[in-house]
Amino acid sequence: MQDAQAVDAVQPWRGHVLLDCAVEGVRSSGCARCALVTLGWTGRVSSVRQPYSFEPSSNARCVSHGTSSLTLWSPCEGVVATIAVGRVTKEMALLVTESLEQHVSQTGIRVSIFHEWGQVQTYEAAVRTIFVNWGLKHLRRYEGIHFLVGQNHLLNMGVRVGAMVVPSVHSYAERKDFLAAYSQVVAHLQR
Repeated sequence: MQDAQAVDAVQPWRGHVLLDCAVEGVRSSGCARCALVTLGWTGRVSSVRQPYSFEPSSNARCVSHGTSSLTLWSPCEGVVATIAVGRVTKEMALLVTESLEQHVSQTGIRVSIFHEWGQVQTYEAAVRTIFVNWGLKHLRRYEGIHFLVGQNHLLNMGVRVGAMVVPSVHSYAERKDFLAAYSQVVAHLQR
C-alpha cells in the first residue's frame, strides 16, 4: 500500500479533519476520509501534522461589555490573536494595541496579528482610527494583520479601507482560509 507523501491538517470541523494532501503526485483538499476515498486511496496516512489550535491560551486577556467581548492571547512568539463578539469598543482596541506594544518590546521580533471577528456585529468609529494609527506608526513591527470578517459587510468595508492605508492587511470571509493562514504562520515560527 502506498503512503501519503505529505498531509497537512488544516482545521478540525464538525468531526472531520480537513486536509491538503499529496498521494502519488495528486493533490486534493477535503476531509481525510472523504478526500482519500475520492482519490481511491486505501493505504494508510504516513504523517499528519496537527492543525494549530485557534483557542485562547492560559495567557489570554479578556474585556467584556454586556454581550460583547474581546479575548486576546499570544499562541507563540511573533503571533498575537484575538476573538471578538458583538460590538468592538475603543477600550477593546486599546487593549489590543497595548498588548501588541508589550509583545513586540518583549520579544523584539515582528508580529503577525490574527483577529477572528466573524461574530462582530459593529464597532465604534474610534476602533478603526486606533488600528490605522497604530499600523502606520509601527509599519516595521508587524508581518501581517489578518481579519476573519465572515459575512459582515460593514466590517469587511472597514478592514478594506484600513488596508488602503496600512500594508499587509488581509481579510477573510471563510474561517477555513483564515485558519490556513494562521496555521502557516505558526508552523513557520515554530520551526
